Amino acid sequence: MESKQNNILITGGTGFLGSNLVRKLYDRSNKITIFADIPSHMFLKGLKVKTIVGNVRDYKAVADAVKGNDFVYHLAACSKNSADAKDEIFGVNEKGTENLSENITNLCNDFETSFGKFECLHGTGHGVMAYIDYDVPQALT
Repeated sequence: MESKQNNILITGGTGFLGSNLVRKLYDRSNKITIFADIPSHMFLKGLKVKTIVGNVRDYKAVADAVKGNDFVYHLAACSKNSADAKDEIFGVNEKGTENLSENITNLCNDFETSFGKFECLHGTGHGVMAYIDYDVPQALT
């Protein structure tokens, strides 16, 4: 059985964890889009992935990046450990996650299927946020 190629957005996809996830999902024939403030990572050399350079604190940039994806993996984070960076830490880790969660919620609320069933999985902080279309229940296929 041939598996479906999913459109996957990975925030923080050029970081250490993100770049490893990109490679794993890419190796499974998925179409990957990276949303990160750093344009590349040495682990991503040779991969045909789309990169959007942006910041999760930018609501509109996040809204544009989320559209058209089947799954969103949120790995963007600010790992600085300094009182001087508290605004950046709060902005990326909390506001960035809020922006992403709100945009995915908006997509889920706007999306309808022929069966009227749609699921959204939301997490806080690092984790997976995904929306999946279940047009045909497994039992009927």
